[in-house]
Amino acid sequence: MTRTLFKLTALSTVILCSNILSACGNTNSTVCVKLSADALTSATRLTGDTVLVTEKKIYSAMYAGNGKIVTVNKGDRSIEIIDLKTGKLTDSLPNYGAEDNIFISDFSRIYGDTLEILDAIKHQVAYYNLDSLAIIGAEYSPSIREFNIDNETTVFSNVLPYGDRLLGLNPYCFKSQDGKIDNGDSRRFIISDSTLTFHTDKYKFQTLNVSQGSVIVHPERYRLAYLSPYDDILEIWEYSPLKKLYEITGPADIPNDYLILDGGMIAVSSPSNRAYKTGTATAEWLLSIFTLNNEAYIVKIDWDGTLLDSYCLGTIISPLAMSLSEDGKNIYLLQFLPDDRRALIRYRI
Repeated sequence: MTRTLFKLTALSTVILCSNILSACGNTNSTVCVKLSADALTSATRLTGDTVLVTEKKIYSAMYAGNGKIVTVNKGDRSIEIIDLKTGKLTDSLPNYGAEDNIFISDFSRIYGDTLEILDAIKHQVAYYNLDSLAIIGAEYSPSIREFNIDNETTVFSNVLPYGDRLLGLNPYCFKSQDGKIDNGDSRRFIISDSTLTFHTDKYKFQTLNVSQGSVIVHPERYRLAYLSPYDDILEIWEYSPLKKLYEITGPADIPNDYLILDGGMIAVSSPSNRAYKTGTATAEWLLSIFTLNNEAYIVKIDWDGTLLDSYCLGTIISPLAMSLSEDGKNIYLLQFLPDDRRALIRYRI
């Protein structure tokens, strides 16, 4: 999907400081960035328009280019392609079943122009190019890769292509704010070996539920970002070699309490405070949704951690997925409606 980039103006101040290993949890070359609270108080309020409303249990809905919307939902035909102008279904793809290359379960993520569907049961992952999917439709064949995990208790929430290998979001990389829950593993990502096998140790705490998050990838920019759902942490990494460049905190503290359940499983006590929910990016900048006090904010930063802009969406229920128009000027955000329906809302920035 071709992006037309445009000039941006920084509206708020960030505090940059070089940090040592104990401060940023990586190397002494990691830079810590503190976003000012002004990013929230001076945020531009946006009003969106609804482009799609559905009662289906949609997990992802994204703009795919060529005037098409792609949705992922539960059902015998889980991927559906909808014409944006007419709102009508143009194609659907089945991907459930026990046969080869068919999915028993799916967990969908969006990475720029790529839709990932991860089957944690069959240890396989499919990558759909959204441009091709919107044009070819039901005849489109995704790239499917099978992987292995040498520790049967390990489950990945994200598995990304990484050259001839795979990159998994480390389910054991977690430390509670009071330091009482800590597996001692600071690796945000784990790279498979050449046989696409992931090697992991056994840990005291099972932290998959609290170590999940959104990963934004832009290989052409040689960057990827991690967005934490329970802490006000956004990390920017060099794509290759894999190295954490920036650790961004703020614009508000997000405290949470954690429970240790049977078997060392960690959960967030209710009610939970949510930080970053989802995001998307161009080669110039990335967007992420930050929630605070039932208000949703979009934070726009460049790939060097500088705040460029911020927006307030008001009170919305659980934003699920974000995508961009070809020129990067329209945001498409999947969110719940009060009656439990899903809506795809378009915001112009």
